Amino acid sequence: MFGNASHQLAHYLATSLGFVTVQEDQFGIVVKGTPVTGVPDWISTFGVDYNKKSLLRADDSLDVRFEGHYTGHQYTSYDLTGFQNIGPIAGAGAYGTYDYYNVTAGATTYDPNGGINPYVLFSLDATYTMPTPGLKYVRELKFNLNVQNMFDQHYYAYYYKQISPNACGNFTSGPFKGQPISDYGCTPEFADALSGEPASVTVTISAKF
Repeated sequence: MFGNASHQLAHYLATSLGFVTVQEDQFGIVVKGTPVTGVPDWISTFGVDYNKKSLLRADDSLDVRFEGHYTGHQYTSYDLTGFQNIGPIAGAGAYGTYDYYNVTAGATTYDPNGGINPYVLFSLDATYTMPTPGLKYVRELKFNLNVQNMFDQHYYAYYYKQISPNACGNFTSGPFKGQPISDYGCTPEFADALSGEPASVTVTISAKF
């Protein structure tokens, strides 16, 4: 039997423009003290290895590995519209100014209301190796069964809320009247996700000559 676990504590140490975020979410703004997106708070692997010699006939072997992988809560990100106050940003001016709006609109940052729920994936790998002294050319046969995501757990490998570019002219009223509206200012936010691998079963038969 085997098992391990580790706790991840990853937070940004300073506020800055993060043009390459950990999840590679377009371009972004990282805020001091906020968690790094795409990093699980806990990860763990556990399971059992089993080996049996001479199970059905002399010198054969059965190797079985049953394994579980736990991935804890992951923080996700979202696109800013430009009207959120996420604190002082060097070179962006004060919140409420057009410069601040222009820097933050469409930028990706940590979503305090988002996240990917924890999940557990189970896998099985079983190999039976059988010597074949009675066959003229074949010395050994090997049968392998591999099962991934055994219980067909639905999970997200990646998730964030984004706004697609959509040019929409200038502001017609308010403090930014006459200024260009960000390409990200006219499109509703939507979820962008990548589902994890579904259950799969692979059977392989190989021979040694």
